[in-house]
Amino acid sequence: MYIFKNELRRHRITTVAIGVILGLFMMIVITIYPAFSDDAQNMMAAFGDLSSFTNLLNIDITQLGSLEGYYGMEHDVLVNLTISVYAAMLGGNLLLKEERENTSEFLLTHPVSRVRVIAEKLLASTVILLVVLLCVYSISLLTVYFSGQEVAAGIFFKIHLVSFLLYLNIHLLALGLVELVPYKNATLGTFVVVFLYALLVISNLKPDWEFLRWLTPFHYSSTSFIINTDTIPWKYIAANYAISFVFLFLGLYRYTKRDIDY
Repeated sequence: MYIFKNELRRHRITTVAIGVILGLFMMIVITIYPAFSDDAQNMMAAFGDLSSFTNLLNIDITQLGSLEGYYGMEHDVLVNLTISVYAAMLGGNLLLKEERENTSEFLLTHPVSRVRVIAEKLLASTVILLVVLLCVYSISLLTVYFSGQEVAAGIFFKIHLVSFLLYLNIHLLALGLVELVPYKNATLGTFVVVFLYALLVISNLKPDWEFLRWLTPFHYSSTSFIINTDTIPWKYIAANYAISFVFLFLGLYRYTKRDIDY
């Protein structure tokens, strides 16, 4: 498991830093909520005049009167987008970094197959994304407890579970695409996030284009649906993971068959 451990060691500082910084931001969000809730009705009225803007960000303004709704809005806009970009960049660099730094040739001269390299690196990146999420989740949950506020534990857990599925979904898709395209660039993952979020915006603003929601994981990760229904949209999750697995399989198949210098 040397590759797995080395990958964790390589990203340990960045991983913890992102998780703690985002966790501290959500701590501030939770802490100031009591002051916000006193004026929630006026705030919802103000947002009601900006329906196009709220649709753009996939915000349900009727939920701002609860801690779950207010937390979910901030979580969708900041935490999910930030960690999604990190997940995409992590996926884009997962195998490309070894090739760019010419360490893959040295690595593959040892008795280790490319399949094992992929498996250990994927396992490590999954743990990395889980650590980031757990930092945000634990700091937020402790803040709720020590601030004396109440939150629906089931919904709170589901919000973060679906968020993790979002990060992993984008991570796998970015990895597959980077290995599939002829001219490799790790920044492709960032463009993937922008493109997927653009699909969400279009599907929200154009009723005739609602089918695009099946093609973007940002739709199923929306906290407003989870809060309203207390369920996880498994159909959308399955559809998006199916797409990611297709690109992942094609990209990794190409990686295992091509010359490493290509």
